[in-house]
Amino acid sequence: TMPILATNIQVTYSGMGSVLASRSAGYLVANCLGATLQSIVKNHSEGLLFCAFFLPAIAVFATPFITSLILMCIVSFAQGISKGFTDLGGNNLLLKMWTVNASAPLNAVHLGYGVGAVFANLLIRPFLTNRNIFVPYSITALICLLIS
Repeated sequence: TMPILATNIQVTYSGMGSVLASRSAGYLVANCLGATLQSIVKNHSEGLLFCAFFLPAIAVFATPFITSLILMCIVSFAQGISKGFTDLGGNNLLLKMWTVNASAPLNAVHLGYGVGAVFANLLIRPFLTNRNIFVPYSITALICLLIS
């Protein structure tokens, strides 16, 4: 969907690089916040995970309608924050559940990120038409909303 998004916001791939960089910056900010606010992460992992899936549900649903590079960077930054919160909350819950035996479940969860990245593309590809990215983004937003 990257070429379609680039056309929507009227930028080249270098402009889309700014969007991806803003997502990474959001991830970095979320992890820095998690490191400084450990007590919140430890005591409220479920609430953190709710925010981590509710926020991208809104951001992903809005993505096909965005026509500005600045707004796309802001939405992508919010998605990066969500990804960081997902990592923080999920890892904390696994560490609480498994305590000293958490290495195998943590590895399985992080393997799931890569597997999900591959299969998400395969799942969404049939819904992509020439210019219509509304359906795949809506499906993804609905899944995030159901998870939250």
